[in-house]
Amino acid sequence: MKKLILAIFILWISVVWAKPIVEPLSADEAFSLKVYLDSRNQIVAEWTMAPGYYLYRDKIHFSWKPTKALLASDIILPKGKKRQDKIHGTYEAYTGKMEIRIPLAETVDLTIHYQGCADSGICYPPMTKRFKMGAPDSSQDYATQVLVGHKLVVVLFIFLGLGLLLAFTPCVLPMVPILSGIIVGYHRRETLTTARAFLLSLFYVLGMAFTYMVLGIVVAMAGSQVQIVMQNPWVIVLFGGFFILLAFSLLGFYELHLPKSWQMRLMKWDERFKRGTYLGVFLMGCFSSLIVSPCVSAPLVGVLAYIAQTGNVVLGASALLALGIGMGIPLLLVGASAGKFLPKSGPWMVFIQKMFGVIMLGVAIWFFSRIIPDTAPVFFHSSKNQQVSFTVLKNMSQLDQALALAKQERKPVILDFYAHWCTTCKIIDASILANDEVEKALKNVVFLRADVTQNTAFDQAILKRFNAIAPPTFLFFDTSGKELTSERLIGEFSKKQLMRRLKANN
Repeated sequence: MKKLILAIFILWISVVWAKPIVEPLSADEAFSLKVYLDSRNQIVAEWTMAPGYYLYRDKIHFSWKPTKALLASDIILPKGKKRQDKIHGTYEAYTGKMEIRIPLAETVDLTIHYQGCADSGICYPPMTKRFKMGAPDSSQDYATQVLVGHKLVVVLFIFLGLGLLLAFTPCVLPMVPILSGIIVGYHRRETLTTARAFLLSLFYVLGMAFTYMVLGIVVAMAGSQVQIVMQNPWVIVLFGGFFILLAFSLLGFYELHLPKSWQMRLMKWDERFKRGTYLGVFLMGCFSSLIVSPCVSAPLVGVLAYIAQTGNVVLGASALLALGIGMGIPLLLVGASAGKFLPKSGPWMVFIQKMFGVIMLGVAIWFFSRIIPDTAPVFFHSSKNQQVSFTVLKNMSQLDQALALAKQERKPVILDFYAHWCTTCKIIDASILANDEVEKALKNVVFLRADVTQNTAFDQAILKRFNAIAPPTFLFFDTSGKELTSERLIGEFSKKQLMRRLKANN
């Protein structure tokens, strides 16, 4: 019995005092490396070492192509902690977090070599990581840099300016006849002053900006393609039908009236705002931003990406609100000028009313044109009858096979997110992709198109796979099959921007 108790005691002692066997971390877990561009156009190489692991200072080396893109003197390694062992003697190493910042003048292929060990005695083989870093020229990257590198007041003014620039794109211009129709319709009922016209326009713009803010937060945080859902055919038919009803009312066939119970509630609400129609105008602005302006812009995507990555909803939402207000500044001018230059009510109003009825019919036709299939879905023509062919993707396996084949043949790839309801997409097809110079540069490129018009399960899956928000979005893959994320083109872009990427990847 004594021997049994002694054996159990010895076993217990050995279990208590024995060192637990801990599986070593993988190299990427032990030495997490992130490489990105900061707001000052510097390459940031950031290592995060797990507890108990360290990185040798003298094992970190950089190489790059072209050689003139970086200067060796610009790469300065910070001092590490001094360590000592019998083999290496005294040396410097990094623990915790360490970063290196390198000024960048042009696009560069960067290779980073490094090596580290664990306090437990495990040493890892030398590691090599390659990155393609491009000096950003897209407004998506610029938008992210603004959010990161400036104070809130500066951010708001910059995004106000970006919104003003976006106001003159095809996605915003259709809002002008809608707002004009609202103002003329009001003036038909009673005298319209400049102040009243400006307030009507202001509430319309605030509704539009508010929707952009809420939509951006929902899309970025929930990851759902809300704006694409709003482009479903049944939604477009519903709103197209609404504009047809509005058009025939303006043309004098009938008068639209809300139910009496609704009218009473609106009258009570209107009395608080001096008999205005601000709520209706605000709601029209909300719906217009969702339906009339379906195409994404690079600044919008930049803000969404920032919210998704940092969780800074306040800054992101403020930037989106400023962007929406900037987009509405020309609409404010339209409203104010209408109130100033429109004469008093009279027979001329019948002509103006019918003219806007025709305009509303045109808006309805524009709505329906976005759900009518293109007559030439597989190629488009320039004036010289040239063809730029592409493959329309039907499923994910087709995409994977196309990428694998392009990698095997050492060909670059373009993946284009497109939709029939995207006005900007059609402009890119007609004015850029059908250009002679672009057509020639695309001959050695595998051109893939993801048509997300119907927002099917595959459409949602491929958008989610590549973290794309909505069309138009162009993705570029090098000959090794790796996506060049810094080279993405989102929203409207120029032929020059596309050619620069094509020449760099061929």
